[in-house]
Amino acid sequence: MSVIRKHGKKWQVMIRRNDSPHITKSFLHKEAAQEWSRETEVNIEKGLYINVSQSQRMTLRELMLEYRDRVAINKKGFRTESYRINKICRHKVCDNTLFKLTKLKLMKFREDQLLTVSPSTCNKYISVISMAIAYAMDDLDMYLPSNVARRIKILKEPDYSGEVITRDEEVALLKHAADSKAVWLKAAIMLGIDCALRRSEMIGLKYRNIDFAKHTAKLEDTKNPTNITTNRTIGLSARVIEEIKKLPRSLDGRVITATSGDAFFRYWETCRNAAGVSKRFHCTRATFCTRAAENDWQLLDIATQTGHKDVNVLRKHYSKLQGEYLANKIKNSG
Repeated sequence: MSVIRKHGKKWQVMIRRNDSPHITKSFLHKEAAQEWSRETEVNIEKGLYINVSQSQRMTLRELMLEYRDRVAINKKGFRTESYRINKICRHKVCDNTLFKLTKLKLMKFREDQLLTVSPSTCNKYISVISMAIAYAMDDLDMYLPSNVARRIKILKEPDYSGEVITRDEEVALLKHAADSKAVWLKAAIMLGIDCALRRSEMIGLKYRNIDFAKHTAKLEDTKNPTNITTNRTIGLSARVIEEIKKLPRSLDGRVITATSGDAFFRYWETCRNAAGVSKRFHCTRATFCTRAAENDWQLLDIATQTGHKDVNVLRKHYSKLQGEYLANKIKNSG
């Protein structure tokens, strides 16, 4: 049953029924209130009424923070995703309620971000917003006509450069790594170049997971786990085995004893600057893939070692062979 009453300068409609949540809405004119009241009660009877009160009250900022604290916190990449969410929340687009959020407003937000960050980063911002809205619609059972962020076209991103570390750069890096305060840095560089380990996988690697006789290591809780297990077993090169044996044993059993990812990269930055190398640590994975391809590894073998679930991603990003090598292949096959 609906009740219409004068509330300040407006007319307030209150609908209270046992088969639906209590609904309240205010209007400037009594006729509009009466018409809305009749239509709403009919829609409730037919089961067609849609409650948009939640999406009309919650702002994008409130949703993003809710998503960060309830969903993103359980992800492996929480630290990075949390940083993105916090940056999004500082923008005025987050002042909009979810119901008033439009494609045009999100595109304006993206244009503002393009002034300071790359298209790739902008795509990630829109992706996080899209996941948060999906969470509101699916998990919070909040009505929205559509996920507006999904209707925004992805910006074209520059092709991955596929930079590899040259042999001379490798020699310089290993030389300065040997003099580093981080006794594990030389082994870490070798693990990247020879075995394609990610930084997080190196930090999680423990002595108990290494089979020194078989030259293998079991990586626990990897980035791209299969449906069967979160572990992945990889091969280790002879020089990696020898370098790991030289390292002092830590109390927690880890091989690479960096306290955090930030500490890891600080030592790497110091080393590469001293060696006169400008490449990122992630280039060690591209270096492994390219060298493996030059040594006639099969693509599936490389993917098994690197942990790529999609071979096409591996082919696109990492296996960019040097022109000189390809020229020699043609010459030798002629």
